[in-house]
Formats: sequence, structure tokens, C-alpha cells
Amino acid sequence: MYLSVAFSEIPEHGLQVELTDISWFPEEVVTRIGNVSVDLVLAKKGENKVELSGKVEAKVRLDCDRCLSCFDYTIDSSIQVILEVPDSSHHWHIRNVEHGEADVESVVLSEPVVEIGDILRQQILLALPEKRICSVGCLGLCDKCGTNLNEGPCQCRKKGVSSPFAVLAHYKKK
Repeated sequence: MYLSVAFSEIPEHGLQVELTDISWFPEEVVTRIGNVSVDLVLAKKGENKVELSGKVEAKVRLDCDRCLSCFDYTIDSSIQVILEVPDSSHHWHIRNVEHGEADVESVVLSEPVVEIGDILRQQILLALPEKRICSVGCLGLCDKCGTNLNEGPCQCRKKGVSSPFAVLAHYKKK
């Protein structure tokens, strides 16, 4: 269930939103551990424009890209988005071309309804690290046997893996 707020329901002084319902959370993509904290403010910036600002905090469990071990990651993300319904007298594609970088953070809506759940879901996914590493010193997995090198050395390293170019060494001596 997504939380929807029509532009007409937002008072002139703004609307404070604190969510306890987390049905919007992308559980199929990331595992949530602990509580999710959402504090938002919806403020009208005109008849067809609303600013959504606030903060999302969550603790999630991720898999390390190097060693495949699970680790906890804290999401602490600020949100500031301008939601706008295009004026019927202007086509929104033309308006986006006319405006500069100031409107990069604005979202054009087809109807005057703020889908808070969709925005929060996107924010969580954008706040995840691109490269998920459990620690700066993560050694990863052995490329020969797959042993997690953070837990100790593997037997492959002790054997001394020869270079594929070792065969050419005797030609150099000639």
C-alpha cells in the first residue's frame, strides 16, 4: 500500500509526515534490519508545485561484493524533491528544455498526487552503495579455491601458484 497525498490536501503552512507503515520498503531488493525512520514535510510552492523534503533512516543487511559475507549498512539520506504538475497551457517537454539546471531535482507528475511510498522506495535504492564492500580492508575470495581470505589464508597460496609465462622462462635463458 502506497501513501498518497493530493496537492489539495496539503495546507498552506505545510504538512508534517512521520510514517510508521513500512509497506513501501523494497524488501524484495534489500533486507531491512531494525526500524525505519521517516520524517517528511510537504510544502506547497504554488498551485501546481509541491516541495517534499525530509530524512530517511534505515539499517539494512547487504552482501559484500568481494567476499560474499553479510554486513550491516546504515542508510541516512536527506530528500528534497520538487513535484510539479505541468500547466495545461504549456507542454512540459518544452518547459524542461527552456529551464536550466535549477529544475534537475524536479519531478513532473501526470496528476496532482504525491506518491510518498514511491519516492521513499526510490530514495532507499539510491542511497545504497554502488560497490558494496564490508570493510576497506576486505581481501575477498581466493580466485582458485573460493576461500574467504578474511577468515585466513587458503592452501592455494601456500603451494605457490606458478605463472602461465613460466614456460617461456627457459627460452629467455637460451
